[in-house]
Amino acid sequence: MKKLACLLCQLLCLSACGEDLPSGALLERPRVLGVRVEVEGEPQRAAPRAGETFELRWLLAAPEPVEWSAALVLCGAAPNQTGVPSCAGAPFATLATDAPTATPTFTARVPDPAPEQIVLIGTLTAEAHEPETVLFVFPVAAQDDPPNQHPTLGDERITIDDRPWNVPETPPPSTGCASAPDTDAFPHVAARDEESPSLVELSIAPEDREPYREIVFGEGPTVVDAREEITVSHIASGGRLARLQSIVFDDDASRVRVEWQHPSSDTLPNDGLTVSFIFVARDGRGGMDWVERSLCVTP
Repeated sequence: MKKLACLLCQLLCLSACGEDLPSGALLERPRVLGVRVEVEGEPQRAAPRAGETFELRWLLAAPEPVEWSAALVLCGAAPNQTGVPSCAGAPFATLATDAPTATPTFTARVPDPAPEQIVLIGTLTAEAHEPETVLFVFPVAAQDDPPNQHPTLGDERITIDDRPWNVPETPPPSTGCASAPDTDAFPHVAARDEESPSLVELSIAPEDREPYREIVFGEGPTVVDAREEITVSHIASGGRLARLQSIVFDDDASRVRVEWQHPSSDTLPNDGLTVSFIFVARDGRGGMDWVERSLCVTP
């Protein structure tokens, strides 16, 4: 039941948090792509317990740098089997930005006694754009629950056309990228036609798919051993990815492969186009992580 509830919560967050992106996963305007819950002192733990302090860290993306304002409330979730979650009572925390910022983060404390789930409702607004309404539900762990860890993408291998694609040490240039060095942290690719897309690959380590106990309903409820499935969303600021998401549920097929069609050469500036990519991993139980990469497309 907990996994089912978390999947519902993630679907709600996807529709409210920006992953209602068109087919091809093209980032054309500022979007709220998700939020990560990090327990104070244990940022890899995805679900806080009663009385613990946690931080909300937002994944925000835009074609150009923007600053965001936020107004949010947190409350205990009312009992609910289906439909949109609602508050069981008054909010226990109200959060808002004092001034626009590129990376809004918020800290709150779980009430004690605690609800089984917490509802986050509010808006995030990119400057000069309409507010994005966000609705996110995340679980509160019982004291004796095994901790659910966030998946980790920072140490995973990412390649483009079999070339290592590493974390850049400095931000990539927003314009004129063709004059920047061609490195494994900022590769240059020459624009190709639709018949020759690039292949982006991302590995998922087996340990990111944690074991847990799941209730399965048949003739009667049965508790079975299961392992997480990892859903990876892939988003680009230019060109066109073949699909929005990939799912990893087998250690023998733990590498995400997705084709990326280059921007049309007649749309490229003479000095090259910087394209940003975001990869987001979710474990279906409240855990998530993301990484970013950039490259330069030359005419």
